Amino acid sequence: MKKTSNNALPLRRDPGLALMQNDAAQKAFMEKMRGKLARPSEKHIIREEAIRVRTQKEALGWGWKLAMAGILLVANTAYLEYRHEASKPVVKLHAPTLSAPAKTLDVNDQALYWTYAMYDFKLLKQKFDVPKNVVINGRQAAMELAQLLPRVDVRTHFIIDRYLPVRKIGGKP
Repeated sequence: MKKTSNNALPLRRDPGLALMQNDAAQKAFMEKMRGKLARPSEKHIIREEAIRVRTQKEALGWGWKLAMAGILLVANTAYLEYRHEASKPVVKLHAPTLSAPAKTLDVNDQALYWTYAMYDFKLLKQKFDVPKNVVINGRQAAMELAQLLPRVDVRTHFIIDRYLPVRKIGGKP
């Protein structure tokens, strides 16, 4: 800008004044320049496209989330509604337990029966014909043996003592 004398307003020097002529090439150039100014930048276009794609993905994601929540709600309601009708009573399986020896056996054989039950199952199966899948209650066998032990003879007591743990006599082994 150039100042004039007498503090007058500055005069404009417009170098692009020649562009205002009616020349077709210059008009086309002006249209191109206006188009560049009016169009958004490449960064802006890429950012807008990324936002649009992300919004579409999130919309699809929310739809799936809502569908899965609905399915879960329906499944839980159906389960809680019909669980009593669908469930059957659970049958507990019990293993056979070792039965008491026959009352026809004498006291010595009964004591051996309970001794073999606690310490020698193989011999119990051989002598007393006990099935192999029975469950033995060790505490019950020990109680029965303790009741019979005072009434057994010396030979049977000797056989039973071979199975019992060694007792220490005195203070030293």
